[in-house]
Amino acid sequence: SVVGVATLSPRPSPRVLQAYTGATRYGADSHKAWHAWALCNVTALAHIEAGAAQEGATEMHTERQLEHVVHALKGFFRSITLRASRGSEHALQDLLRLLTLWFRYGGEQQVEAALLEGFDAVDIDTWLLVIPQVIARINAPNMRVRKSVHALLLRVGRQHPQALIYPLAVASHEARNQNLAASSRGRWAERILQSMRAHCDALVEQAAVVVAAAPVAARLSRRLCQTLILTMGPRAPLPSRRRSSSQTSSTAWRSCGASYGTNRSSSRTADTSTTSSRRGSPAYDGPRPSGCARIRSAHPRT
Repeated sequence: SVVGVATLSPRPSPRVLQAYTGATRYGADSHKAWHAWALCNVTALAHIEAGAAQEGATEMHTERQLEHVVHALKGFFRSITLRASRGSEHALQDLLRLLTLWFRYGGEQQVEAALLEGFDAVDIDTWLLVIPQVIARINAPNMRVRKSVHALLLRVGRQHPQALIYPLAVASHEARNQNLAASSRGRWAERILQSMRAHCDALVEQAAVVVAAAPVAARLSRRLCQTLILTMGPRAPLPSRRRSSSQTSSTAWRSCGASYGTNRSSSRTADTSTTSSRRGSPAYDGPRPSGCARIRSAHPRT
């Protein structure tokens, strides 16, 4: 489904959708109302898609589907705008749902209009959370989606060029020796970088130098490691795994107990040899007398 949920929620009825619409009208400053209204439209859209898939319908989007998409986008944009000052994690969830709708339905004219309107309403710093997902679509096959992606990246690059320079430079450099899709992504990344040179030419040039020098540095580091290995010779292999703390503690206790037993036996032997030396006879290894016999031998009767 469009929301990425395995099981769909119950299909909302027209009265439920009307109630959520009224909530956004009477609570225009409530992010919860806009969030709930957007999710309700996404759920209705998912049910329509599920029914169309069962009927074997074509990929053409109906007016009913696009209406739910536009309402969901407006709800998510409004919810994100109201949540931006609070820093809630639900803003990221709404952003991800918005990206899913954008990349899937952004080729439609009314959806593109809703997206451009929402881009102007949302704070530009909010998009820093999803920059990797947006950059991954710079070579989207649909022209409308690709155009809106480039427009958003250029808008972010004017205020936060450091968030875009390095990933775009890497995509531009690595795509030269890759397949057709990667080379297409590299060409679009190069175009965005060229557009960003108007306000941060020095930063773009430095990033290009760093990215170009990275493979050379990697080769030099590998050669240095090989030289050190040949110079120092083979070394003893490291143990396959480290002992856990419980195993280490149990081994310590066993060694401590063994040393304690050894000390006791050695002290007992020393005491026996001392006693035998005092009596002038070797140590007695036979059966020992009982306690009473020991007392009688120590105190004989007169």
